[in-house]
Amino acid sequence: MAKKRKKEENERQITRKQARLSRHERENMRKVWIAAATLIVLVLLVVLYGFVEEYVVKPNIPAAVVNGEKINRDELAHYMAYHQLSLEQQLQQMEQLQKQLDPEGKSSLFTSQIQQLKTQLSAPETFAKQTLDGMIDNVLIRQKAKAMNISVSDAEVEKAIQDFFGYVPNPPTPTPTPSPMPTPTVGPGTSTPTPLPTATVTPTPLTYEGYQVRYKNYVNYLQRQTGLTEQEFHQIFLDQLLRDRVLEAVTKDVPTTEEAVHARHILIRPKVPTPAAVGAGTPTPTPDPALQQFADQAAKVKAETLLKQLRGGADFAEVAKKNSDDPGSASVGGDLGWFSRGKMVKPFENAAFSLGVNQISDVIKTNYGYHIVQVLEKDPKHPRSKADIKKDKDKEFQRWLSKVRSEAKIKKSFTLSMLPPKLLTPVPVR
Repeated sequence: MAKKRKKEENERQITRKQARLSRHERENMRKVWIAAATLIVLVLLVVLYGFVEEYVVKPNIPAAVVNGEKINRDELAHYMAYHQLSLEQQLQQMEQLQKQLDPEGKSSLFTSQIQQLKTQLSAPETFAKQTLDGMIDNVLIRQKAKAMNISVSDAEVEKAIQDFFGYVPNPPTPTPTPSPMPTPTVGPGTSTPTPLPTATVTPTPLTYEGYQVRYKNYVNYLQRQTGLTEQEFHQIFLDQLLRDRVLEAVTKDVPTTEEAVHARHILIRPKVPTPAAVGAGTPTPTPDPALQQFADQAAKVKAETLLKQLRGGADFAEVAKKNSDDPGSASVGGDLGWFSRGKMVKPFENAAFSLGVNQISDVIKTNYGYHIVQVLEKDPKHPRSKADIKKDKDKEFQRWLSKVRSEAKIKKSFTLSMLPPKLLTPVPVR
């Protein structure tokens, strides 16, 4: 009996010990689960943070902020792709023109422009920064236009877009007009056929329906190729119209007239014999200073002799045709047309602007040789050329824009990671 009680007591003690061990194990397991759950939550938080950073925060970081106005990364990517596409099209057109008009590539007009376009297309990083700078300028101009009460209506933007597509709402009545046939390309030694006029009718004007089809097709094409939205396409025209109007406002004081003279001249160049080359790899000898001095003196004497003839009544134009060494004006009697100050070398300019109408100058020496000048007309307010006016207006506008930039609060956050990878791949050019 005693043995049985002792056995039962031992069993109860074992059961209590097992219970204590079980509670301890459960406590440890609970701690393990808590730690695991905490770790999982932390991992999820890190993943969530990365997701939010990559897909929420970063996409909303603007490429730049201009006086509080944001330029977002999608807008930058669209405009960059659009300008890139425009440059590719310009390059193709320029290369086609070169093949037609300058197949041997001798003209710098084509080669320099083609090379410039290729350089821009081969440097996407630089191109991206240039595009952003252009967009910043557009924002600044829009802000300044608003402050200057300069605006552009929706109708004016629509008119600019219609012009772009060649749509004329009220076209003139088409009439037969003579137009020459294209001049055929001929080989060396072959005479060029004389183009014959042929009666052709002006092409049928684009209808409004045709314009709408062309417009929609082009906008859809841009959307597929560049991501540019229809609103962004309209903004391009709006920005250009605003830029033109602001430019006119800030350059209104650029003069459109200037003091100018209409003159003609006779040039006598010193003719120094060119030393004969000694041989391959040997520098050509420097002309003898004594020969240079003699040639200079001979040119001066000839100019003074011609001056005496002119003052004795000789016809200026005839003397210029026979004697002037200026190939650009000799054939037209030395006529230089109208020119303003700053267009000629200083001694020549001083003489021309000091003479009265029909007066003939003394012999004038410049780096080109010896001149005799006669003024035919003078005008204190002569109309300036459109090219000169535009050049000065552009310079003045750029000075104004530089000042606006320096005064603006511009924060650039742009990084290359903001752009799609395809825009960072140099465009392959031949």
